This record gives sequence, structure tokens and C-alpha cells, in this order.
Amino acid sequence: MITRQVPASREPVPIIGLGTWRTFDGASEHARAPLASVLDRFAAAGGRLIDTSPMYGQAEEAVGALSAHAPDALIATKVWTRGRADGIAQMERSMRLLRRRTWPRCAS
Repeated sequence: MITRQVPASREPVPIIGLGTWRTFDGASEHARAPLASVLDRFAAAGGRLIDTSPMYGQAEEAVGALSAHAPDALIATKVWTRGRADGIAQMERSMRLLRRRTWPRCAS
């Protein structure tokens, strides 16, 4: 699998990831069962990068609920607001929804 290094950590990450727009949005607990299988297969194939966003409806929540299916995944999300305070609040909300406890190291 072709990888690139994360600049800040030098960690190798596959150049192709899994997008969550539409597919993971609005997924009720019942509708998430097939998504668990998708994440299982993704992880088994060496996938590690999951892309999501607060703009994708309930995708962050679904990824968080299913994160045990891809425990080594690097999850990329976005900040889609203006102002420092609102940006920090959105990042904290994303962390809660994604069920993450630590901030990743980011490239500057």
C-alpha cells in the first residue's frame, strides 16, 4: 500500500482513505450494522485514514460509535466555523462524537 508521512509525526498513512460523507450520515444504530462490516474490511485491508466532518450530518457520531471496528485509524475531520472560541468548541464537540480523548499532533 502506498503511504505518505504525516509531517509532524512522520507516521506513515495510506494515501487512500475512507470518506464518510452521506454513507455515514443519518445512520441509526440499526443502519450502522453494515457500516461496521465496511470498517472491519477497511481495517483488515490495511486502511487507516478515515475522513469526516461536522458538515456531514451525523457522520462523526457514527464513526465514533463504530471506532472499535478500526481501532488504529487516523481520523481526519474539519473545523467549519469562524472565530477562535467557536472553532475550539467545534473541535471539542468533534472529539466527543468521535470518542477521542487526546488531540492529535497537527502539522503547522
